[in-house]
Amino acid sequence: MAHDNGTAELSVIVCYRQQQRLDALRAYVDKTFPQWQVDAVSDFRIIPERMTTKPADCIALEITEKLLDNTPYAELRANSVCTTTPILLITDFEARGKLRERVAQTGQPDILVMADEEGELAEAISVIVRARRAEEELRAVNRRLAEVVEERSRALHESEERYRFLLNTCSDAVMAFQVDKQGGNGRLIDINDVACKWTGYGRDELTRLSLRQLAAPDRLNNVPGRLESILQHKELFFETVVQARDGSK
Repeated sequence: MAHDNGTAELSVIVCYRQQQRLDALRAYVDKTFPQWQVDAVSDFRIIPERMTTKPADCIALEITEKLLDNTPYAELRANSVCTTTPILLITDFEARGKLRERVAQTGQPDILVMADEEGELAEAISVIVRARRAEEELRAVNRRLAEVVEERSRALHESEERYRFLLNTCSDAVMAFQVDKQGGNGRLIDINDVACKWTGYGRDELTRLSLRQLAAPDRLNNVPGRLESILQHKELFFETVVQARDGSK
């Protein structure tokens, strides 16, 4: 049977009271997942200490009839070193239903109830850890995306501030026009205070005008060619004459 390399190296802490069952699990893991590390403990209270010295990817905890009312899994979850580690509760077939009800009542995340069968248990550990690692990778990607968005937003804001500074401190009239791919429209989208003063228009009035409306009548024939040149070469330096609100040039 082929297995995902995503769980080729995995460590699990197993708390089994029955040595025979532990030996069966070890034999299955050695055969199917030879690179796994299985750390066996006889008392679940030892698990937090083990997790502190060597964190595991998963915890497998045997729950006997006697432990059904003691909820050791809840005690583990309350420990800071076991808060996010997936926990598999191993029990016999008869106790599974009752244990699942108890787990559901606690509302504890990532706690699953499994039958005491070494093959199913090992496969469940593989699936759970693979899913957890994929989730952690996704979180890391999302964090990085958020950082990139924040960096670009900050850079855009700084660029906008520089643009505004240059626009508003320039002693010449500055007008920014928007043209479409066909060289049409020529809508005014930004101007500085000097442009408003020279033309006699208010800022809101100017943004409703087009380049053709501002061009002096004797310069209208030059507008299409200049727009086409700008679209082709991405820049163009020229002198022109605009008509102010009162008709002066």
